[in-house]
Amino acid sequence: MKNISDNPFWHYSVHLWPTAGETLLMLQDSYQLDINMVLYCCWLAEEKRIIHSSDQLANYWSEISQWQDEVIHPLRSIRQNMKTMIKPDVDLQSLYSQCKQIELYAECIQQKRLFNLKNQLSRSSNMHSHKRLGENLQQYLNVCGSHKNDYPMLQTLLAHCLKIIKGPNGPLNT
Repeated sequence: MKNISDNPFWHYSVHLWPTAGETLLMLQDSYQLDINMVLYCCWLAEEKRIIHSSDQLANYWSEISQWQDEVIHPLRSIRQNMKTMIKPDVDLQSLYSQCKQIELYAECIQQKRLFNLKNQLSRSSNMHSHKRLGENLQQYLNVCGSHKNDYPMLQTLLAHCLKIIKGPNGPLNT
């Protein structure tokens, strides 16, 4: 995983995970949000990048969601199903660990693809990072579809993301 994980977005995500992981998993489980996309919106805001329209993201959304639906979600499902069976069996524990690593590798591939899109997005250094974050999250919700595109959800998501990036290990505090 050395080459594929050698990008600043992956490092950002790994840095945030110890304190943000629980919140991100809650957003994934409660709202069916893609953790990588939420992290991407946060990272872009920190990088002074902004998604100005959902059209910018929509061009890549089919590839991103296809990867999620056809690769990451099935891997996650297999790993989660194995979790209940592994306790008495050392071989299954080993297989579970390998499945977890494969799932992580698939996530890393998605993050590399997202990282490569960064330079196609505008810089917005005169806008406050919280505003950039709000705009990026709104465009992500827009491209997800109307069931996720509502103001209360955006406010909840924004509040959680602000906690993530301001947390004790957040980039704003390093």
